[in-house]
Amino acid sequence: MSSFSRFAHRRVLTLMAAATVSASASIASAQSLADQTRALDRGTDGPSRVLSVNPFLPLLGFFSGEYEHRIGSALAFAVAASHIKPFNNTMYTNLDAKLRLYPSENGLRGFNVAASLGVAQIHDNDRHYACAEPVPIGTSSDSCYVNSKSFNTGSFAIEMGYQWLLGPSRSTALTVGGGAKRYFGSDSQFQFIEHVVPTLRLTIGYAF
Repeated sequence: MSSFSRFAHRRVLTLMAAATVSASASIASAQSLADQTRALDRGTDGPSRVLSVNPFLPLLGFFSGEYEHRIGSALAFAVAASHIKPFNNTMYTNLDAKLRLYPSENGLRGFNVAASLGVAQIHDNDRHYACAEPVPIGTSSDSCYVNSKSFNTGSFAIEMGYQWLLGPSRSTALTVGGGAKRYFGSDSQFQFIEHVVPTLRLTIGYAF
């Protein structure tokens, strides 16, 4: 084989090796991008925490907020606090621990279902009429009312909701949802006070 042929042969082998390395790098890069895309779709990338509040309740003198932390593509743990008055003059101050399931496994995005256990302080400031009308002669009208009372108790709740992570960095969280909460205690303790109350979640927050 002539020196020119050997040079051309080596040149072809070199070009083939370079092309193989380049193709391998391109395939690896494409696979890495695909893995990142699948990870993002599964919710294993992006924000893992959300801090949110109801922006309207403070205008009425109340509060509701939540901190949520992703612990898997389909699960999140949350701590929520609220100070609300859903009925008449009964005030509920709540602290709840929640376990939230995202069936679509998109992390903190999409439809979700949560169960919670919590503690609450209930303060009833109503004066309830508790004796037959008309007030018997010789009986003070004040004796026919139940005065305000306050006590602590536990609670259990179920809620459903939907959460969006908005913006290029998905740093703005918008959530809507609702459910019901039951407070533990005897019927006598909850006289004139609701045992079960509806819950509403309308929050905006920061995802990070």
